[in-house]
Amino acid sequence: MKIYTKTGDAGETSLAGGQRIMKHDPRVEIYGTVDELNSHIGLAIALIEKSEATMDLIKSLTGVQHILFELGSELAGYTTGSSALTADDILSLENDIDRWENELSPLTNFIIPGGSRGSSALHVARTITRKLERMLCSRIHEPYIQKEHIPFCNRLSDYLFVAARIANLTGNTPDTIWKSRKK
Repeated sequence: MKIYTKTGDAGETSLAGGQRIMKHDPRVEIYGTVDELNSHIGLAIALIEKSEATMDLIKSLTGVQHILFELGSELAGYTTGSSALTADDILSLENDIDRWENELSPLTNFIIPGGSRGSSALHVARTITRKLERMLCSRIHEPYIQKEHIPFCNRLSDYLFVAARIANLTGNTPDTIWKSRKK
């Protein structure tokens, strides 16, 4: 099987059911953003220093990648009916957030995205998650948007913020504290 088909050369693509739509269609933008997010999480995993301390983080992030792949497939029409996302997926994110927050010092200041390479990549993924959430909200009444999509993205953004802090902690890199330029 060849990777190129030439069927998209005129600016159209196919949904799973064979329906042809323009590549700039909001639905394509949404599942393309899921793919972008998944790729940035993959980059973050590649940038996180591999050690005993980071194995839990990497395993959890890889699990999120699998969920995002299912979400993208769902949005492209490969599944119908109930969502690929479940309440358990959201609960799993919350459990990781709670567990990791117990390892972190409490936030007393705002932090600026950055620190270690892995943490920086996770902050980029977090902002893409927020973009995805806004896109889903703008299409909330479309039949391909399921009720679980928006809460999952909302929680995923929080999860990625805490994961970025954990990446800094396990990489022995301090979070960058925001300091107002106004005194």
